[in-house]
Amino acid sequence: NGACTPLEEGGCLCSTSAFEGKVFNEMPTRAEDVLSNLYIGAYDPSSFDEGTYTIEEGDGVKAYLVDDNEYSSNTVFEVTNAHGRTRLLKNSKQFVRIDGSGFSFRSAPSFMSILNEEASLRDARYEVDATIDHLLYHPNTAPFMATRLIQRFVTSNPTPDYVKTVATAFKTGKYDNFGSGKYGDLAATISAVLLEPDALS
Repeated sequence: NGACTPLEEGGCLCSTSAFEGKVFNEMPTRAEDVLSNLYIGAYDPSSFDEGTYTIEEGDGVKAYLVDDNEYSSNTVFEVTNAHGRTRLLKNSKQFVRIDGSGFSFRSAPSFMSILNEEASLRDARYEVDATIDHLLYHPNTAPFMATRLIQRFVTSNPTPDYVKTVATAFKTGKYDNFGSGKYGDLAATISAVLLEPDALS
């Protein structure tokens, strides 16, 4: 449609513009909706002066409103995830629009400059911490760890029930009387690996 210029080596060159928008226009009905649609962390609203935010509460969701008490990209949602961790997420999404066309796509958030002279050690640590946090709590991490530990300690071809039991021990942090009850507890996980009936057969 003429919005982009074709390149001789293939592909095209397009003029783009980035913009920010809000995700929710009203109180979400479930915490899962917030967790699956918002990806940008927010400052703790309690660190601001009293009266900066107006609080609304729903089913497992707390909203901190600013901007004339309307839902905007500055709204902060507080929810508790499946691991019992409180998350503060900004009601914001970033898009890239191809100028001259109706096409746009959601842009992944990044808070670190790609220019070395602007990057700081603090920002790099935040990005790495966020990545490790994301990988540790990803739904595939527990079954992956369970499978690998079983393969190293017991058998190369574990049954699905054996993997599920060990993965559950990793997620809950408990296996019989072992573990602290915290996500990722290796005492509970290794106990499940070694003490399950599958390990002894």
